[in-house]
This record gives sequence, C-alpha cells and structure tokens, in this order.
Amino acid sequence: MVSKSAVLQKLAPFKNYKKVVSSDQTVTDIIDGIVDTHYQWKGEYDKISDYFVGESETETARNIWNFLKSNVPYYIESTSNQTLRSPSAIVAMPGDCKSYALFANGVLDSLNRKGILQVPLAFRFAGYKESSKEPQHVFAVMYPGTK
Repeated sequence: MVSKSAVLQKLAPFKNYKKVVSSDQTVTDIIDGIVDTHYQWKGEYDKISDYFVGESETETARNIWNFLKSNVPYYIESTSNQTLRSPSAIVAMPGDCKSYALFANGVLDSLNRKGILQVPLAFRFAGYKESSKEPQHVFAVMYPGTK
C-alpha cells in the first residue's frame, strides 16, 4: 500500500485554508458542493491515482478503501460545521463520509479518464432517519462489469 507521505508529496500542499461558502447550509448545498468539489480537484487526483491500481476494478477500490481506513481517521462532522476538502486536506486530517466518498470517486474517476478503468461511478446519498427524508450520509458507488 502506498504511504500517506508519498501521496501528500505528490499533491499540492495542504495549507489549512478555509472558505465559508454558506453560513446557513442546506442539504442541497452540501450535495451540490460535493459534486462541484469532485470536479474542482480532478487534476490533483490525476497525480496520485496510479498508486491505487489493482488487478481488477474491485481490487483497485479495495486499495483505495484500505488506504483511507489506514490513513484518514473517520470523524463525523457536526451539522453546523460541514467541510468539503481537497485531496491533500482529506489525507492530512480526519475525515467523514464526504471526504471518503470524494477521495474514492476522485481516484476512480481519474483512472477512468486515463483509460485504466472503465467503470461507471456515482455518489449515493442516503438518509436513515424515519422522521426525515433528507440524506445524512454519502458514499462512493462503482458498478464493475457494467456500462
């Protein structure tokens, strides 16, 4: 498995810069932000995606998961302080489901663009509270063996 330091050396440095997009964010703002953030950092994921290539789509996804589990402690952000991060910020700090999903789909999308993989990807938003239909969780989904 690639080391955290090797990944951070390839990426633009994490500067701990924060930009408040909305002080009164909605779930829709967060969902839109995840999609925007995914596209914003495509070039950074291109710098590191080759580190995660496995012998199959599933092994590649497992490599990404194992890297995240070993190097990015899972931390649930409060509803009042939701962040969307660059790849270097994701690797440098504890992250939540947004960070994990952004990193996984960022790497997989890069490998698709490079022609190494050809796997459909999606962000899946889920809600688990019966009292609310709004999503509280996001994860990366890939559909190996499909078009």
